[in-house]
Amino acid sequence: MVSMTNNRRLRGMCALSLLLAFGGFYNPQAVEAQTLRDFIQSRAVGTDSLLVKAVTPSLSIVRQQYRLLRDGEYFGKNNMPYYGESYTLAVKISGYTILQNQVVTPWLNDADYIRVNQTEKYIPVHFWSYQRALNDSVYKPVEWELDSHYTRPADTDSLLYKNEDTVSDFGLSVDNSLGEKFGYMIWAYSSTNVQDSAMHVSLRQYNYRVDESSDNSKVFVTPSEPDKILGGIFVVPFFESGGIIRIALSGVATKTVEGKWVLCLINNE
Repeated sequence: MVSMTNNRRLRGMCALSLLLAFGGFYNPQAVEAQTLRDFIQSRAVGTDSLLVKAVTPSLSIVRQQYRLLRDGEYFGKNNMPYYGESYTLAVKISGYTILQNQVVTPWLNDADYIRVNQTEKYIPVHFWSYQRALNDSVYKPVEWELDSHYTRPADTDSLLYKNEDTVSDFGLSVDNSLGEKFGYMIWAYSSTNVQDSAMHVSLRQYNYRVDESSDNSKVFVTPSEPDKILGGIFVVPFFESGGIIRIALSGVATKTVEGKWVLCLINNE
C-alpha cells in the first residue's frame, strides 16, 4: 500500500498539464491550427519528448524478491537470502499502482525456479519489495501487501494487478473508452539488462493505434530489443479547455509466462 514518497512536488506534473511539461512555451492558437497529434509529434525529440516528460513522474521500477520454503526452512540462492528477483515497470494512477504479474508471481518467469521445483517440493514466498523512480538509483523498501485484498487482478488473465494506494492520489488519468484510439507507446528500456539493479532506464516513444472493443482487450506487440524492456504504456492525448493537454493511460504492456509482450488495454473489468 505504501507508494513512492516525496511526490507531492510532482503533483502538478502528474496532473499532466503539458503546458508545465514543456516549460511554458505553449500557444493555444497554434495547437488549434494543427492537429493535437502533429503538435505532440513536432516536439518528440528522444528523452526530451514532451510526452516523456509528462509521464515520467508516474512511472517507477519495482524490484521484487522471493525465496523458497520447504519444511519450515527458507532457501535463497548464491549465498543471498532470496532465491530470485524481478525488475518491472510500475504505473501510478489515482488511488492505485498498476503492477505487472512478475511482481506478484516473480517465480513464474524464473527458469531456475522452474528447473528446481519440477516436483513441487518448494513453495515460493514473497521476500523484499523495493521501488525507485526512473531517474534515481536508490531502491526504497515498500509494503505492497501482495497477498492481501489490497492487491487484486486488473484483468481477467491476471497479467496486471492493481495495488490500492491509500496515501497518495496523484498519477495518470485513465481512458477506458472503447473504439479506435490514436496514441503513443512508451517503452522503458534498461541500458544493460533487466536484471541489473544499477541499470539506467530510458523511455522510447512510438506512434501507436489500437481498435479497442469489448472482446479485444489484449494486443500482442513486438517491440525492438524486447529482452531489455521493463514494461510499456499506451497513452492517448486529449485537448481540454484552458490550454491543457491531458495524457490518459489507455493500456499497460507486460510479459506473459511464455515471454511474449502483450498490451493490456484498460477497460471496466
